[in-house]
Amino acid sequence: RKGKKGKKGEKKGLLGGKSLGDTLGNLEGQEVDNKEDEEEEEEQEAEEKQFLGRLDYTIDYDFQAGQLTVGIVKATDLVGMDMSGTSDPYVKVFLVPDKKKKFETKVHRKTLNPIFNESFTFKIPFAEIGGQTLMLAVYDFDRFSKHDMI
Repeated sequence: RKGKKGKKGEKKGLLGGKSLGDTLGNLEGQEVDNKEDEEEEEEQEAEEKQFLGRLDYTIDYDFQAGQLTVGIVKATDLVGMDMSGTSDPYVKVFLVPDKKKKFETKVHRKTLNPIFNESFTFKIPFAEIGGQTLMLAVYDFDRFSKHDMI
């Protein structure tokens, strides 16, 4: 099957001009369709989305203790935010809308693939857990300026 030519003369296959590595883990149930309007919308959405890396985490709820345990395992293929092309990543973990209890992992210097292996525990009754949203934000530590969100 031959690829279709895109707007800039480049060949586009089923992945819309992206390499397979860029699309793994980023597919969100998209359907392949031959309609021109839907293809244009998908191309625009793909241009707006940027691959920033992956974050591996675990979630466990202990019903007897009434606590939620969030484990931050590792991050891979993060974007380099520093001038050297690397980052000093750390992860902030908190529940919304409370924001009372925020946790942060340790900062891992000059790496784009940090291994955190840290766990955080939120005491929250099971009845209230449905109204909570878990937020995981990866930041680049900067010593003298505001930390950048990756």
